[in-house]
Amino acid sequence: MLKSAFLLTLLLSTGVAHAGDDFDERVARARKVERSSPAGRDYLMRYMPETNAAFEKIYSDCSRLGRKGEAEIFTLVFDIDATGSVTHVTVAEKDRNEYTRCYAEGMTRIKGPPPPESFAEKGFPAVIEATHHIKP
Repeated sequence: MLKSAFLLTLLLSTGVAHAGDDFDERVARARKVERSSPAGRDYLMRYMPETNAAFEKIYSDCSRLGRKGEAEIFTLVFDIDATGSVTHVTVAEKDRNEYTRCYAEGMTRIKGPPPPESFAEKGFPAVIEATHHIKP
């Protein structure tokens, strides 16, 4: 279930943003570009299967810090640089807690395929709006 929810969320919430921008502006720009960038959607169709195990590991590793039996609901933005590494991970201020800090930190260890050349210079930012149910 987590896998399906994550893949759909990432697919629906990806686009171009710039490090250092206001969080809400990054989210809005990401959504706008995702809707109009076939290259971005094609890239995600490669990226998601190649990184799914890494995202599952982060969920597993960080679950010990989540609220048992409850849902951790959060939004975060990250960039995928020209080498496929995750950078500039930022969690929405209202969603910051031990679980989301762990999740954001874990994401910095993800390595996926490099983005298309059109995104390589500034990176390929993505937004995740997640609901993770923490097992009791």
